[in-house]
Amino acid sequence: MVDQCTIRQVDRDTWMRLAPEFSDYNYRQAWDFGTACAVRVGALSEHIAIESPERKTVALADVRIRKIPMIGGGIAYINGGPLVWHNGLQEQDMFPAVVKNLVKEYVVRRKLTLRIAPPLIGDFEKNDLENVLVQMGFAQMPNKKKTILLDLSQDEGAIRKGFHQKWRNCLNKCEKNGLIVRIGKDYSMFQEFIPLFNELIAEKNFSVDLDVNFYADVQKGAASGDNFFILLAEYEGKPIAGHVASILGDTCVYLLGAANNIGREMNAAYLLQWKAIQLGKAAVCRWYDLGGIDPDENPGVYNFKKRMGGQEKTLPGPYQVNPAGIKSLLTQFGEVVYSFMKPYLKRL
Repeated sequence: MVDQCTIRQVDRDTWMRLAPEFSDYNYRQAWDFGTACAVRVGALSEHIAIESPERKTVALADVRIRKIPMIGGGIAYINGGPLVWHNGLQEQDMFPAVVKNLVKEYVVRRKLTLRIAPPLIGDFEKNDLENVLVQMGFAQMPNKKKTILLDLSQDEGAIRKGFHQKWRNCLNKCEKNGLIVRIGKDYSMFQEFIPLFNELIAEKNFSVDLDVNFYADVQKGAASGDNFFILLAEYEGKPIAGHVASILGDTCVYLLGAANNIGREMNAAYLLQWKAIQLGKAAVCRWYDLGGIDPDENPGVYNFKKRMGGQEKTLPGPYQVNPAGIKSLLTQFGEVVYSFMKPYLKRL
């Protein structure tokens, strides 16, 4: 099977036709999101399909190729992939076979460092994934990223019952406030959300790697099946809170949220989380990913999410394997230089 599989690059139309067939499809592997992320770091996106001898597509991956200028070497980075759960099923030994083909193409043939941050699969044990990659020569890079997954296979009553009593009380109070919630994908709704988010950033004095303008730009050009959902809570005709979510594959992901003073006083964030859960269930999602937690740096948000009754999960990876020879050393040196220069480049 491994030696007989082939890798071919696919165009946007082919990708958009094939990707929704994979239950592990996620926003990190969406065409426009991945391309925009690549541009930010001077990389290029290669969208590939791995095919069986019968020309059946068994895996997909958006691979970001970033060459190290002048000194040579480079990184092939797969964020949120490869996608291997075709229609919710994975053939036996398919993941190792796919990874071996990726190593053959990018590490052996192209002499690039291959870095993989697999998607979080709720039913798939992280240790099983790690064992496969370690046996294939990958090393796990330092990772502190965690999130909380909420099981959407339960009925709504069971989900609400799983909320912490204080969380549920806040939701109940908000539902009595008569807020109007609008849900859509129009770019104009993103424009209504941007001031709320920027106000929060200024008030709390924090920064994010991918800000609201990045997501808005992706939304503007994204294919209709890939673009984000925006939820806006209104009071007296004005937005007081907003929520941005991605629904792809079997998972709904919470990406961005913000509320002004009125929104916080009326507990609008609780209502928007509940509406996002209902949206995910309506799309037959299996999981609701609460979009990351940091108990040490952001305990308030951590407690808010923890009280929704989900399970804490550590994101798998990233895992990395290097080519033999000097290319690996050049790539490592290039990354050190880039990390040092990154804060200065952001100011340009």
